[in-house]
Amino acid sequence: PIFSPDGQSILYWAADDSLLQRVAAGGGMPVTLAKIDNPLGLSWGPDGRVLVGAGPKGVLGVPARGGSAQTLVKMAAGEAARDPQMLPDGDTVLFTLADGTPANWNQARIVAQSVKTGQRTMIEPGRDARYLPSGRLVYVSGSTLMAVAFDAKRLATSGEPVAIAD
Repeated sequence: PIFSPDGQSILYWAADDSLLQRVAAGGGMPVTLAKIDNPLGLSWGPDGRVLVGAGPKGVLGVPARGGSAQTLVKMAAGEAARDPQMLPDGDTVLFTLADGTPANWNQARIVAQSVKTGQRTMIEPGRDARYLPSGRLVYVSGSTLMAVAFDAKRLATSGEPVAIAD
């Protein structure tokens, strides 16, 4: 489950029916957003769109009010995506990319891709990245949680990554 940017709603995937659902944080009846396969990571962007890591199907976007899932980032044959996050520009998706069938997540890399142009930029070897408003990228490398300074406009890290936790 994940929280909406305002903290008022919770989003979750109901495995029994393969439904992406939203419910008020205070309780109530769930609202179905879309029917999707098991998500490989979810994030709720400030634009009201939920990003879904869909493995070989790429990165999907689902309106937080409900509607059909649209492919935002396509994968080439033998590629898979997980753990997407929309960067502050509202166009660039940060996600984990792996190759192989099945995907080899131990050899994954963190990439950013423009929804408009499709241009993809390799950021760091690793997986499960999250961009923080403080200008840091936090991610996993092997079994270590790492952090590095990240310029979300230039899509580039600076300095050496620092281990946060093993």
